[in-house]
Amino acid sequence: MSWCIACHGGMVPPTRLPNGYDFRVSGTRNVESSGHHRSGTAHGRHRYPQSSLVRSLLDRRLMGLADRGGSSGFIGSAWGDYCRAWLTQQVGASFAVGTDMHGTVESVVDIDAIPGLAAFASSRALQNPDFVIALDTSNGSVLVAVDAKFSIETAKPRQVSAEILTALLESPGTPVRPVVPEHGVERDGFFLTPDYELTHLVMNGTTGILRTAVSADQVLLLEVEPEQLFVQAELRVLIDALAAVDETRVNWSSDLVAALYYGRCAFACLGCRIDETKPLLGRSDVRELDDPGFLPELKRRGQMARSAWQLVQRWDQDAEDVRALRIKVHQAADIGIANRDLRAIVERQAERQGRPAPSMNRVRRELAVRTNGELAKRFGTVFYPVPDLHHFLNELRRAVAEIQPEVPGQIAEIVAGTGPS
Repeated sequence: MSWCIACHGGMVPPTRLPNGYDFRVSGTRNVESSGHHRSGTAHGRHRYPQSSLVRSLLDRRLMGLADRGGSSGFIGSAWGDYCRAWLTQQVGASFAVGTDMHGTVESVVDIDAIPGLAAFASSRALQNPDFVIALDTSNGSVLVAVDAKFSIETAKPRQVSAEILTALLESPGTPVRPVVPEHGVERDGFFLTPDYELTHLVMNGTTGILRTAVSADQVLLLEVEPEQLFVQAELRVLIDALAAVDETRVNWSSDLVAALYYGRCAFACLGCRIDETKPLLGRSDVRELDDPGFLPELKRRGQMARSAWQLVQRWDQDAEDVRALRIKVHQAADIGIANRDLRAIVERQAERQGRPAPSMNRVRRELAVRTNGELAKRFGTVFYPVPDLHHFLNELRRAVAEIQPEVPGQIAEIVAGTGPS
């Protein structure tokens, strides 16, 4: 049975419209931006990180802070869900790939969801597309690679190329071939990207952090309403609260630029909240968007801020004190073995056991988990602020010194779990 993709990875009949999406495709128009987000007023410069909302979406400071709260992962996943649902709706419909290929979509396979594919592709220097569609043309059925790319400037043509798809299908041990139809690959694929102002500016070369590597005929633009991406009620309330701080007249629920800007501000605040509240030592049980204390704290800070961006900046400054202390705690809790010494111990154990040596990153990661687990048993879960920081750090170092003699035995156990002898 071939994989029939649907929103959230479930199986649905090809004719069903998942999640009630109202799909519209814009094609590959190369048009000028409408410019309604291009405010160059002094008010705009003070309110946003850059001179306008749309340019603020490319502000590195906001992007970095938002990613602390998981912004990129959320947007990428939401866009992937939307594209799955849209492609599912195309099964049985007439479809054009560029200007040179027309046919009917037979099936769509979400190959990015295949277990183990990411590791398989990475080990062979391949980057897999998200989907493979089977297209019934006048010359026979063919396979075409498709990738959901919210930020088109990050798209690389090779990812949807015929070369990559052929390699994924023909490499020995591939997990792709068994789940896609037995068709050939005749042409490069395309990217699905949202049809909104920033995409057009980037495609036109007007703005962007990176130079766009794809051409217009490799991009299919899809219209999408912000509420179809920002579906979580908790996130919508946060966006409303931040937009209210700016007293903006832009309705984010019908304006993707505004939705993304205030969404990123929300994730930036979430990152600050997590940094402030997660333990300095011990297991973290910090809740995220549904943290009951998050929205009240955001609203409290909003009352003292002139703009959403100022709120983010001030919260970041407050959280930086906690981040700096967490670094000191992590340094004090470090097992204190130089890489060359650790590598020597690992290689001796691997040779003694007749097993492959694990990577240093894996060994350090597992040692840290064991060490932190032992320290948490001794000190409990430690939160900011610490009443006597100097005393606590000294006690932490003393405990680590007591644990160090156990490290060679722990490394032997890690090596023993690496693989067959």
